[in-house]
Amino acid sequence: MTGRGMLPAKIRSFVAVELPDSLRERIVLAVREPARILGTGVSWTRPENLHLTVKFLGDINREDVCRAMELLKEAVAGLSSVPVEVAGPAPFPPGSKPRMVVSPVTEADRLKVLYAQVERAMMKLGVGRENRRFTPHITLARARKAPPRWASAFDWETVAGKIGVLPVTGVTLFMSELGPGGPTYTRLCRQEIG
Repeated sequence: MTGRGMLPAKIRSFVAVELPDSLRERIVLAVREPARILGTGVSWTRPENLHLTVKFLGDINREDVCRAMELLKEAVAGLSSVPVEVAGPAPFPPGSKPRMVVSPVTEADRLKVLYAQVERAMMKLGVGRENRRFTPHITLARARKAPPRWASAFDWETVAGKIGVLPVTGVTLFMSELGPGGPTYTRLCRQEIG
C-alpha cells in the first residue's frame, strides 16, 4: 500500500488459506536443517509469508477488490471446513528438475471443491482458469540455482512425514507487493467457510 494507505491502481493478488501459528512454527523447525545444508541455493520464504495458495489472481484493478470480496464470499458459502494434513519439506515438482521446496498437502481431494468454487467465482472477475492441475502445497523456498544440484544436496527422507494439520476454516484475499527483500503480503479480506 502507499504511504497514504490507499490501494494502488493495480493490485497483485491471490486467494489463500492462512496457517495457524502452531503449524507455522512446526514448518520453521522442519526446514531448519535443509536450510542449513542448502544455504544460498534456495531463497526461503519468510515465516510470516507461509500460506497455502488456492488461486493466484494476478493484477486486478483497485475497483475490482470489492467485487472480488463478494465473489469470494459466494464461493465459500455452503462449504464445510476441513482439516488437511501437511507433510514435511520436499522438492517440487518431484523428479529431476524441482524448482521449489514445499510442504505438500497429503489430502488434496478435500480441497478440490474449495478450489473449484474459488476458480469459478474469480472467472466472473475476468481471471482465467489455471492451466495446471491444482496441487495444494505450502511453498517454503524457490531455487536460485539450476536443479538438480541443490535438491540432491539434502536427504529429504530425514524430514518426511506429517508436520501437522491445517484446519481450512476460511480463505483470505491477499495483496502481494514485490520488494528487494521479497514480497510483502497484506490481508484485504477473510471469508469464513460455511
